Amino acid sequence: MLRVAKAAWSAYRSMLSQHPIPTKATTSSFLAAGANLTAQVLTEPKENPIDYRRIARFTFLSYVLTIPVHYWYGFLLTRFPGSAVPQVLKRVALDQVFFSATYLSTFMALNSLLEGRPEKIGSKIVNDLYPTLRMNWVIWIPATFINFRFVPPMYQVLFGNCVGFMWGIYLSYAVSHRVPYNLIVSEEDIVGMEKIAEMEEHGVEVVHPYTH
Repeated sequence: MLRVAKAAWSAYRSMLSQHPIPTKATTSSFLAAGANLTAQVLTEPKENPIDYRRIARFTFLSYVLTIPVHYWYGFLLTRFPGSAVPQVLKRVALDQVFFSATYLSTFMALNSLLEGRPEKIGSKIVNDLYPTLRMNWVIWIPATFINFRFVPPMYQVLFGNCVGFMWGIYLSYAVSHRVPYNLIVSEEDIVGMEKIAEMEEHGVEVVHPYTH
């Protein structure tokens, strides 16, 4: 077993050296598929069937978006080289303040497009981006510091993917479940108090334009 593991690791290192982008993207997509499947098992009702289209979307997006991550890490290392703490902190700050928000908003937008709901992109980002980004900072600021400080550059995307498995479980839930949106309804569109009560029971906040 140990010999097989060493051989597999050696083969992976060789592929990573010779074909870094496809290897990193494939690794990321496999971990994303596993994370999404785990998220569905843990968060969905047991009677719900596995949503394989959802797994396929996350697998595809993780593959594609690993490519800019690869170049982004390379840019950070070129701009702020070395593993000294000040340089690492600069890379972490840029990664978490700038790139994370861009990555997450892009992921949400592309996922909505692949779901066939482009009209939901704006509402999804407005309602879900900051809560997701806040959780991202809790997990990824310490993880990114460890990654940039101690992990060789060749394996930084792999390390990120391993941490990302757990993060992917949360991201799958955050991206695939709609947070109730505020809905502005004019007075003439409201048909009685029963309609308002029904809307509020479904988590929709009815905002009367005359009170704001």
